[in-house]
Amino acid sequence: MQEKTTGCRVRYRKQLSSFSLKLIAIISMTVDHIGVLLLSGDVAIICRAIGRLAFPIFCFLLVEGYIHTRRFDRYLLRLGVFAFLCESIYDYTFFRSVPAWQDQNIFVLLFLGLLMMFLLDKTTQFCSEKNWVLIYRNGATAFLQCVVFAVLAALAVFFRANYGIYGMAVIAIFYLLRTNPILRAMAFIIVVCVTHWQDGWVQFAALLALVPIGMYSGERGYKLKYTFYIYYPLHLLIIAQLMIVPLVGIGVVADVNHREAVVSADLFKSIPVMEENGNPELFNAIVQNFGSWGEVKRALLLDPELVDGEIYGYTDIFMSNGAPLLLCSENVEGWYLSAGNIVNCSFAVSQESLSINSRENVNMLFFPVLNGNYIELKDGVAQGSVFSFAFTVPSEGMYYFGIMNASSDKIVVEDISLKIETGT
Repeated sequence: MQEKTTGCRVRYRKQLSSFSLKLIAIISMTVDHIGVLLLSGDVAIICRAIGRLAFPIFCFLLVEGYIHTRRFDRYLLRLGVFAFLCESIYDYTFFRSVPAWQDQNIFVLLFLGLLMMFLLDKTTQFCSEKNWVLIYRNGATAFLQCVVFAVLAALAVFFRANYGIYGMAVIAIFYLLRTNPILRAMAFIIVVCVTHWQDGWVQFAALLALVPIGMYSGERGYKLKYTFYIYYPLHLLIIAQLMIVPLVGIGVVADVNHREAVVSADLFKSIPVMEENGNPELFNAIVQNFGSWGEVKRALLLDPELVDGEIYGYTDIFMSNGAPLLLCSENVEGWYLSAGNIVNCSFAVSQESLSINSRENVNMLFFPVLNGNYIELKDGVAQGSVFSFAFTVPSEGMYYFGIMNASSDKIVVEDISLKIETGT
C-alpha cells in the first residue's frame, strides 16, 4: 500500500476502487457458496465466515451505484430482470427443486433495496417542498422514511428475499449515513450485533467488511459493468455441476465425479470410478413421484450389511438440505411386507458435520414408499443426535424406506439401521 508521510504522521491512501471492492465481494461470495454447497465440517465454517464479507460490500456498492447512476429506471429494471432470470438457477443449486420458495436469490433483495433508496429520496423531496416549520418538516421526513423502510422490509420478508430485514437495514444505513463513515460503521455494527447475537461467531465476520469499505477511493476502476450480473448465475451453474447429488436410493446415488463426499475415504477407494451398480431407473421413478428431484444418471450402490436377523446397517452418508435418502435391500429391491409388520429405523447425525449454529436445529423426516409413491412423512423422535422412527405396514406390498434432511444445513448420517419385525 502506498503511503504519504507528513512529519511524524503517516497517512494511508484509500486505494480500493469500485471494481476492487466488487472483486473482493465476488471472491468472498464464491468461497461462501463453495463452503455451503461442496464442503463440510470446520473447513465449511471457515468458508462461511469469509463469505460474510460479500453482502455488506454489495450493499455498499448498490448505494454507490444508485448515487451515481444516470438512469434509475434502467438500473432497477436490470436488477429485476436478473432477479427473475437467476431464480431458477439459484433454486436448483441450493434446493434441487424449481421453483423453491424457501429463499430467493440476492438480486431480489438488491432490487427492493434500490427501490427503497429511490422512495426515501422521494419522501425527503416531498417534505422539503412543503412550507412547514423546520421541526415539523424533519419529523414528517423521518416518519415517512420509517414507513418506506417498514413496507419494503415487509416485502423482503414476504418474498423471502435473501437476508430479509437485516439486508434492508444494512442498505438503509449505508445510504442514509453515507456522508458520515464513522456513524455508518457504528450503526452497521449495532445492526449486526442485534440481528446475529445468537447466531455464533461466523455471522460477526461481516464486520470485517468495514475494512475494505473504509478503503474505498470513490473511483470506479475497470469498467466491467455486467461482471457481477453474469458471474452470479454462472458460478452457481458451475457449482451445481460440481455438487454431490446427495440422493441415496437403491443404494447411494451420487454425481459420479464427486461421490467421495458420499462415503468415507476408505470405502470410496473400493468403488471403481465408472461403476453403475445401482438402479437409477427405479430410483428416478420413486423420486419423480416424490416431486422434488430430476433425473439421476448414475446410481452407486452401497450394499447394506445384514447385522442381526432383519437389521440392516449402512455406511455414513452425506446429505444436503432437502435431500431424500432411500434404503433398499441387498438385492437392490425393496422389502415385500405384509400388513401389520413393524419397521423401526434409527440413525445418528454426525455433530462434526454441522456448523455450530445448526446443531440444535436438525430436523429429519421418515417416509415409507409403496409402489413408487411415498405414503406419509413422519417426524423423527430425537434423543440427542440419534433419531428413531417406527412404522406399521398398513397393507401388503413392496416397500422402500426413506429419510429426508429437512434441516437448513448439510449433514452426515451415520449408524443407519433398519429393523423389520413380523408383528403378530
